Parts: sequence; structure tokens; C-alpha cells
Amino acid sequence: MSYKLIISFRIAYLLAIEKYKNIRLPFLVDSLRNVELDETNANLILNAIKQKLPNHQIIIASIYEYEHNDFFDGIEVIKDRLIPVN
Repeated sequence: MSYKLIISFRIAYLLAIEKYKNIRLPFLVDSLRNVELDETNANLILNAIKQKLPNHQIIIASIYEYEHNDFFDGIEVIKDRLIPVN
């Protein structure tokens, strides 16, 4: 339940920034599916994000595959480290 509340706050925050500062920031989500969220609730959240932020870029970091093919414009798979470890 707390994850849904956090997502709702972030949606409201981005909409307020867009309204008052005329800046459209991307929506970043890390690990949408976790211990608290199953696939059904994750899909409900994706639908809410799509409905409330239709013109925002949405970036989701995840190890899961989602069935919302109409939601994603593209999927980037990162297999190697982005920053080398010495």
C-alpha cells in the first residue's frame, strides 16, 4: 500500500511542477515489482501513470518483463556494468 501512495505523490509532484514551472520532468521508477507489489498491482500502477502523465517520459528500471506493449515505446537491456569496477 505504501508504494502506491509514494507513486501517487510523485505523480502529483510532477504535475505541480509542470503546472507552476512549465517544466515536464521524466518519471523514474526503480523496481516497480518488489515484495510489496505483485504483477496485478504493478500493472494497475502502470495504467495510472500512463493515464495521469500521458506526455511525460517514463523510465522504469526492472528485471521483470511487462505485458504492456502499448505502454512502452522501447526497451533497453543493459547487460554489462555501466561503470567499470577496478
